[in-house]
Amino acid sequence: MRTTRESFVNSSLQDDLNALREDIPVTTFVKHVWGYDSADLHWDEWDFEPPMDLENQFFSSTTTEDHYRVFFDLVNHALQQVDDAKVVRTNSPCRVGFQILTSDTAKETGSDLVRRIDESVRMALNDETVRDAYTAAQILSIPLTGEFTRPQGAPFNEKRAGDIGAVDDEMDEGRSTDSFARSLWSQDARNATPGEIRLLNYAANALALAGNRRYVTGVLLQNTKATLWYFDRMGIVRSQAFDLFADPWLTVLTAVAIDSCDAQAVGYQPLLSPSFNETRSSVRGSNLDMSNALNRSGNATTPAGFSFTVTDDALHLQRGLIGRGTVVLPLRPTSGSVQACTSDDLIAKISWPLAYRGREDALIRTIRDRVGSRWKKHVPDLQCSLCLEGESLDLPRFKMGLRERIEDERVFRVLVCARYERLQYAQTLEEFKTIFVDNVRCHRAVFMEAKVLHRDLSVDNLMFHRDSDGDVCGVLNDWDMALDLKTQAPSRKPTDPIGTTPFMALELLTDEPSMHRYRHDLESFVYILIWCTIQLTLDGRLLRPRHPTLADWCHSDWTANGRAKLSALMPFSDEQKALLEAMRAPFRPLVDAWIRPLLRLLRRAHGKRADRAEALALAEAGGIHSEKLLRSESWDEETIGGSFSYEAFMYTIGEEP
Repeated sequence: MRTTRESFVNSSLQDDLNALREDIPVTTFVKHVWGYDSADLHWDEWDFEPPMDLENQFFSSTTTEDHYRVFFDLVNHALQQVDDAKVVRTNSPCRVGFQILTSDTAKETGSDLVRRIDESVRMALNDETVRDAYTAAQILSIPLTGEFTRPQGAPFNEKRAGDIGAVDDEMDEGRSTDSFARSLWSQDARNATPGEIRLLNYAANALALAGNRRYVTGVLLQNTKATLWYFDRMGIVRSQAFDLFADPWLTVLTAVAIDSCDAQAVGYQPLLSPSFNETRSSVRGSNLDMSNALNRSGNATTPAGFSFTVTDDALHLQRGLIGRGTVVLPLRPTSGSVQACTSDDLIAKISWPLAYRGREDALIRTIRDRVGSRWKKHVPDLQCSLCLEGESLDLPRFKMGLRERIEDERVFRVLVCARYERLQYAQTLEEFKTIFVDNVRCHRAVFMEAKVLHRDLSVDNLMFHRDSDGDVCGVLNDWDMALDLKTQAPSRKPTDPIGTTPFMALELLTDEPSMHRYRHDLESFVYILIWCTIQLTLDGRLLRPRHPTLADWCHSDWTANGRAKLSALMPFSDEQKALLEAMRAPFRPLVDAWIRPLLRLLRRAHGKRADRAEALALAEAGGIHSEKLLRSESWDEETIGGSFSYEAFMYTIGEEP
């Protein structure tokens, strides 16, 4: 059975995150999210004239478009009254409009949905002609959506939201944003409404559009009731509901706050300054400010610090709303930072890892110090790094006093490293083999000499660069899940096994997973190899969609995932036959040289582990023969009695350990 995004998100988010924080006072939300203090409105010092004509128009409207039009008039009425009362307002360097989300836009995803803000922002606030006075980067939008019931006897043309698209990586294809949104509510809460789903869909896509957002805000209208929404990588915040006409001061407060917003207030990353002529839906040409970063040695930089220019659109954007949200941007150092960098071809890895995880930047520096010169070229060359956490993040959620459970709180981290190539860009089979073996050797050297276990091997982590002669050199990347065994012992009863599902070892795909060991990473290399022979072509392409023979490897049901991999180990099984037949022509020489021998090695190791488990069970039941067998047998759990070790792996593929 093929995995779905619904099951994937339900298992990874619903049980772990308290995603929705409700009923935040509107004044608190407006002050700490959009940066406007309600006291500055001086509501008691002037008289507000209720817009009775607009209220009548709103209730007599028969179409969604009519409701939005009245809402825009209501906002402009509020702003005009504030200006007439000579309330002092800060002039924002930007112009904020609304991006209307309808049932039709709800069917759009990714760039189709969010890039439309560049040409279709409704300038509800003040005259439409003001658009010409602002650059593309100064035009901002806040998503607006509504759910309106028709007056009795009147027709109404609003559709319900249907399939509103995917928000995660191709690896988990099939999950709709509808189920994604619903999964964010606790099991005993009511289901999300169509309007809420539209906001969630927009937020997830906006965060993954360009890589320059920290959070997203929005407005939901449900007839005359309005709620204000905030989405970041830790969860969702919703204000108390207020009535557009019965609570006029909150309507006015919301209108003034939105009209006063700058780019940071609506969630754009303050470390990324856009190019003058670029829209906010692109980071190309932006400046990345790393003035407070730590340098290569982990020390504070000079007062000038580091700064970089983003040379193109993001190389990688992790889909979804809550989570690490990893973004990879291509960089070059600015003139003031060139001397401090070892390369002018760099990348920035920007992410929101869980706070209790180890610091990847510190661990990379530790690894490079411990492994010595022989292996440094196989470990990322870190130029500088920045980590912000807690109050230093200056996030609205913390300003509102909303601290997450310790296991759910996240930090903001930026690592600037030399740029490496993905495994898919190997040009020949020999290059592929060299890169693969380099990574296996590097992984072993780091484990033995630096005492660090990677724990999250995947096809995306096996990278390479070319030396001055054009020869490839493998680089093992992404150490954010790694464990420093010198300072921290692995858990013997892990409640949250670590790894990328298609490449996780069999023992980790159970309800009671084993302690993560070196051999589990070694097993991951086998699955990565098989994946590559099916999905890569040695001409720079990564084949999409994923081949159906690999579907069960991505299963969020770990039992089904493990069963599929175990079946693949069995000779003459339908699963193994299908995998071997799916391997691409450039990789066919590896079938008998590497693939079959490694499957045999792994099958025998798991068979030996199963035999021992059976002997232990019989011994506990009083079996004398089993007791004698266990006493006479030399057993090493790290290598399954010597049957699955680094040396055995290397000899199997014809390499010296």
